Amino acid sequence: MLSSNVTGAAKPSQSHALNYAPRQRRTRRVIVAVIMMCVVLLTAVFGFRFGRGLYETWEYSWQWKRALEFQPPPEAVLYEEEPTKARALLASPDYHPPAKILLGVGWYPTPPAWWCAPACYTPRSLNRILVSEQDAVVWVHGRTAASGTQFLVIVRCSSIDFGPAGDTIGLYGRTYLQGTPKSGIMLRRSRTSEDTLVLQLKSGRDHFRVLAGQPDSADLSHFTIPFEVNDSRGIIDGWVRDTVGTGTKWVELKMRNGSAKRLVRIVY
Repeated sequence: MLSSNVTGAAKPSQSHALNYAPRQRRTRRVIVAVIMMCVVLLTAVFGFRFGRGLYETWEYSWQWKRALEFQPPPEAVLYEEEPTKARALLASPDYHPPAKILLGVGWYPTPPAWWCAPACYTPRSLNRILVSEQDAVVWVHGRTAASGTQFLVIVRCSSIDFGPAGDTIGLYGRTYLQGTPKSGIMLRRSRTSEDTLVLQLKSGRDHFRVLAGQPDSADLSHFTIPFEVNDSRGIIDGWVRDTVGTGTKWVELKMRNGSAKRLVRIVY
């Protein structure tokens, strides 16, 4: 009798899992690659065309906001005439000699050996706002006029003439509104009056120095700028003014006290 069991028969082989997902077509892969390349190319073109402008706009706006709240350390020297101290300050990147003097033919046509050009402060951190390095920047801060308009107020200090007979110094303030990276800060010259405070020192051995000023928390239009002649301290008061109806705006500067003589006040 034949047995129904067949000994030694081989076991059926294990079945493999079937993958029913359709294979990605080559055409689809090419289309995806082309789209990705187009996105990368458009991004590069956009960045090249507009990226620099957007960065400059952002940098300018950031510096403008910083300028409205800018405050050098207390007692920081922003303008220095004493030769030894001036030479030390001129070694810093935030200080530079002044531009050509406004009046006269030169500082000391034959300068004595001890003399040195004044050290003028212009903070590098505000290079998009304070674009010129001519006169010393002795005040930069936001102040609000009586009309409620906030201006960026910048006061500069310059030496008009040097010589054995003495030293003549001019301080002038201007009001600014925010502009663009291309136009820079906007000065409305057509409707702006300027108050220039001209001081005179008695001798070429007298040295003028301006220190960092302070905003007045009780009066948003007011600020003070301390100065020294040799070791004698004085104060200059400043206000941002505007006239409702006429649009005229200016920075008023007055000497409160100190040993420097006020030579003249120029308003135009």
